[in-house]
Amino acid sequence: MPKKLPEGEGKRIPLNMRTTRETRDRLEKAAEQSGRSLAQELEIRLERSFEFQSIIEQTIEQSGKTFANATADLIGRYQTLADMNEKHLIEVCGGDDLFLFWGALAGAIHRVERERGKSIRDDQETRDAAERELLGEIPRLFRQMPESYSSFRARIAAEPPATGALAQIAHGAAERRAGAGEKES
Repeated sequence: MPKKLPEGEGKRIPLNMRTTRETRDRLEKAAEQSGRSLAQELEIRLERSFEFQSIIEQTIEQSGKTFANATADLIGRYQTLADMNEKHLIEVCGGDDLFLFWGALAGAIHRVERERGKSIRDDQETRDAAERELLGEIPRLFRQMPESYSSFRARIAAEPPATGALAQIAHGAAERRAGAGEKES
């Protein structure tokens, strides 16, 4: 534990230390160039090191705040863009009532492609299998129409969050979208 030093503003207190010959030579050269004594050069360099450390800490703190603000802004802009894309996609699919209907058909095609490992664009047999799947799916959808997309979003937002980070993120996104939909009404 260091000794308790006597108080006194501006009063110089001895500091005994050892250093390498190279460091001492550098300090002596710097002292000579600046016109200070070796002790004064050492003291000013120590003071500057504390000032430099403080500047670095302040810069890091400010950078962190700036980064956090920039990240929040970017997320907000992305969410706005995602909401605009979602609205456009819903409109293209025939509106709120038909969105999940078309989504179910797209899901049926995707299942066939995944099972076969080929795309309907690249493989005739996969196209034929997807067509058979759709011809069976369409009557099922008309017998039991999927809920509207807005009802689906409201139901998902009301469900308790699943466990796991990704499930919590998805639940939070659904809540934000549902909240945005309520604000627009």
